[in-house]
Amino acid sequence: MAKKLEKLEQCTEYRTFRFRIQAFSNGYREFIEREAGLTEQAVSKQQLRNYLHQQHYISRYNEDGKKAKSKGHHVWNVEAKKISRNTWWFKEFLRRIASPPPKAVVGVPYEWTPTIWDPQIKAPKVYFSSEWLPAWLRWENNSLRGLPPPDATDCNIVVVASYYQGKESRMSVFTPVNPMPFLQSLVGKATVVRLKWGQEYKGMLVSTDQYMNIQLANAEEFQDGNSNGVLPGELLIRCNNVLYVREIKQDDMEVSEPAEQALGRDSEDEQMEEGEQ
Repeated sequence: MAKKLEKLEQCTEYRTFRFRIQAFSNGYREFIEREAGLTEQAVSKQQLRNYLHQQHYISRYNEDGKKAKSKGHHVWNVEAKKISRNTWWFKEFLRRIASPPPKAVVGVPYEWTPTIWDPQIKAPKVYFSSEWLPAWLRWENNSLRGLPPPDATDCNIVVVASYYQGKESRMSVFTPVNPMPFLQSLVGKATVVRLKWGQEYKGMLVSTDQYMNIQLANAEEFQDGNSNGVLPGELLIRCNNVLYVREIKQDDMEVSEPAEQALGRDSEDEQMEEGEQ
């Protein structure tokens, strides 16, 4: 315990403290009786609980809308940092639009379902909208959906949340949507590349260029499903040899045809040497 307290004294960042609800309520009850002389006859247990429920420095719910728990018990979270020997600074919890938007990838279906996080209540029923969206995006059942086309450009949208909590309320958030090419989204990830001639290469995608040439590291070669071993160094695959490329999921090392991204190239890449690998 002494080491924990010493570590806490040295910490200059906000830390999360979890309190069991009954212990917190009892502690606050003792405080108001001692400091203000407010006994249970003056402030009932329910009045005290209702007051604490309205405090923005206490978080009762997680971002998923469920009550906060610790070791199987419901708790209240408080974030604070010590700024001097007897002084603490508490962080205020504010309602906001949660769930960060995913990255948009050209040619890959895009979907984002935002939610409202309120530290004091379950997520209220909400209607999301935007005054403007690019042509390829639309709101559908409170989800933002669309398929970024090859000519999709970066844009910024405003997401507006309308909900009712005692009165009609609105909040908004400024959200960038930056579609990126499919291959660029795979850089640094385990990737499988299938050639038009039947060979497959599984490795880490190191880089790709504007012509969709592909550079793999630790590439393992497969022919008719059989491994020929890992090739030394890095492998450069010319774009006009590629049939498709896809990411290899950690929990699924097998290639699935329906999930592939076709990248067949024709004569428009005349600047690349035909058939060279």
